Amino acid sequence: MIIRLLESIGDNVIGYSVRTYDFLTFLFKCIGLMLLPVSYTKSSIDFLIKQIYLSSIKNIFSFVFFLHFFLGSIFIVLAISFAINFNLQDQIGDILVLFVINEFSPFFYYSFFYFYLYFSITGKNSKY
Repeated sequence: MIIRLLESIGDNVIGYSVRTYDFLTFLFKCIGLMLLPVSYTKSSIDFLIKQIYLSSIKNIFSFVFFLHFFLGSIFIVLAISFAINFNLQDQIGDILVLFVINEFSPFFYYSFFYFYLYFSITGKNSKY
């Protein structure tokens, strides 16, 4: 009974070790082929660059856009709450104008830049 238990544990350890070795061998072969410049043709490089752009760079613009909008809104609400806490209700309009200009001017600039870049990349004369 104990011998059978030890044999099954040994078989499992050997099986896991062989599978781990096979996996690591496959992984290093794939990484080695990915890093060799001979593995890539011109069309595969163009496809790879296009996929990297479509999956990451294009999405980061919208992520930063909404992140800035969300954080700017939070800062404006905090400014209003501080103005109310320090009895500055008569100056709340000035504070709001300053915060809207300071917080949302990069937002509007970014939105202009985003739409300009988006339409220039997705235009008919664009490569991608």
